[in-house]
Amino acid sequence: MLAFELLGGPVTSELLERTVEQAMSCTTSVESLLANPPILDKLTVLMTYHTNSIEGSTMTLADNQKVILEQKTLRSHSAREQLEARNHSAALLWVLDTIAEGEFSYSEDYANQLHVRLMNGLVTDSGEYRRHGVRIMGSCVAVANYQKVPTLMGQLFSKNMPKKLADIARFHAEFEKIHPYSDGNGRVGRLLVAGLCLQQNGTPPIITRQARASYYKYLEIAQTKQDFDPLTYLLAREAIATHRQIETS
Repeated sequence: MLAFELLGGPVTSELLERTVEQAMSCTTSVESLLANPPILDKLTVLMTYHTNSIEGSTMTLADNQKVILEQKTLRSHSAREQLEARNHSAALLWVLDTIAEGEFSYSEDYANQLHVRLMNGLVTDSGEYRRHGVRIMGSCVAVANYQKVPTLMGQLFSKNMPKKLADIARFHAEFEKIHPYSDGNGRVGRLLVAGLCLQQNGTPPIITRQARASYYKYLEIAQTKQDFDPLTYLLAREAIATHRQIETS
């Protein structure tokens, strides 16, 4: 039975179910990550490279490794891009630490604290909801009116913590449609997805720069048609790929 059409071709409901099941079997323990520096470093560099590339960073994978792991300053890239890399690395480590210490929280406060760490030194309103209207370039999705952001965020986080991949996909689509911050919404949202997956001992899906077009398309489908299957499939597929990559460390 056909579930939906992907940009690369049709996906049956059986393939969707099988892919999600495979992703769920790809377990990753935060404790084991923190105890294994080579794997942690690889995950950190990969996730930082891809999430910032999606947002327009021109830094290569090797550049990210130099900035994050070797503490180097690169003349070939702007100070902002390098700060984005360092901030994302620190924010990811903070998420991992909160999970390991039992302090991970599905809440507005946690999201705001994450935004502070991610956007420190990059915006003047880190950790605060935006006070102006915004538009997502290239998208037909109308994000929330800034005056409604506090109410919508309260409603979003008043729900039970999403645990299944389909529910995490729904959360991600809803969070991005609210677009609570002046900048950094996508990166905060993807880090929250990673945290929610790791909280369940799942592997965080790294949305790659190569999947950028598909990712935005499936987000738009989820936000405009309430069809979360394509985004769920993408998260599952990327979680499987992430697991394979970090397993080779």
